[in-house]
Amino acid sequence: MYTSATKKDAFLQATNFGVLHFSTHADAGSFTVPANIEFADENLFLNELYTKQLDNNLVVLSACETGIGKLSKGEGSMSLARGFQYAGINQLVFSLWKVNDKSTSQIMHNFYKNYSKFESVAIANQKSKQQYLDDKSITNAKKSPYYWSAFVYYGTSTAKAKPTILNYLLFTFIGLAIALFLWTVIRKLKHGRQA
Repeated sequence: MYTSATKKDAFLQATNFGVLHFSTHADAGSFTVPANIEFADENLFLNELYTKQLDNNLVVLSACETGIGKLSKGEGSMSLARGFQYAGINQLVFSLWKVNDKSTSQIMHNFYKNYSKFESVAIANQKSKQQYLDDKSITNAKKSPYYWSAFVYYGTSTAKAKPTILNYLLFTFIGLAIALFLWTVIRKLKHGRQA
């Protein structure tokens, strides 16, 4: 484990990258302990993600149980994936159970090759699983769904669009039009009272 992989440092550097990949130990939590992911110095708990604002294109949570958590009535699963969504992430790859380290490393290796080729998280996730199943060096016993199907994709098929100058001009024009309308209405009301 790298001593520099601290929780604070990870989130300080997060703004420098479009893709965040957390490949560490994680836990779905329990009745008393929320879902959490381990760093070199301390754990990041689900509730801490609610205070973060992230703008990354993609977060990959290749640790165990990152997409499951304590079920909360009216809320659903209180998982790390949910926390990252709340923090602003629109594209996530996460796991649904305890994953095997070796098969995870093979799938993630293929995932990033496919992601750079297709620029689609959904396609990269699908193809990485197909390539794992097609790999002749992997025994049939290791081709059970337990080994390859834990990772799911949640998100949009395209990355978030950044605001353009046209967006700002449009909002400015709309704001000015509303201000002009209100000014006209207030002026007519004042003249109506004076008459």
